Amino acid sequence: AAQEAEVAAWEKRKKGVMQKLFSQEVRFKADDGSDFPDWEEKTLGELANLFTGKSFTSELSESGRYVVMDMGSVSSDGLIIDSKLTDSNRDLLRKGDLIMPKDDIGGGLIIGKTAYIPCDKKYVCGDHVYRLRFDNGIDALFMHYEINSSRIQRRLRRKVTGSAQLGLNSKSVLYEIVSVPSFPEQRKIADCLISLDDVIAKA
Repeated sequence: AAQEAEVAAWEKRKKGVMQKLFSQEVRFKADDGSDFPDWEEKTLGELANLFTGKSFTSELSESGRYVVMDMGSVSSDGLIIDSKLTDSNRDLLRKGDLIMPKDDIGGGLIIGKTAYIPCDKKYVCGDHVYRLRFDNGIDALFMHYEINSSRIQRRLRRKVTGSAQLGLNSKSVLYEIVSVPSFPEQRKIADCLISLDDVIAKA
């Protein structure tokens, strides 16, 4: 019970930090103490390439080399769930790709969330998800945290359609507006938040 309370306290703290960072209530300084430039508003379509994956159902293997990233592979916290394996390297994912579930039959808690791919040559892009691959000058880990922030998640949820099976179409994702700081500030924000994730994981 004490451990659970500690984890809950750190998760609450992380949410508070994210809110202050992405609302720009709190800003980092450059290493020389100067202010970073103002953030710019961009659509995700201006920053990333979106790809829709296909099913690996007929290619699954209990001892497969690659982890299939599909609708069931992203948690409601934006973490990777390793559940399906394959030996097929079709649609291999790169480090820095984001996987976003586009469909859900369980209440829509995972739609629009992203999971960050942490390494090369281990994960493949399955069905019911989008792969977001960002351009140079964009820190994908920063975008992972921004997309999973409460502000962006509220907006994406309003775009979800359907009843029995909920869905988020590609245009809704590509036209979503995000606020983008300079690359060095992106890195500082990403480093701050991943350090909190490390503390939570250890707890």
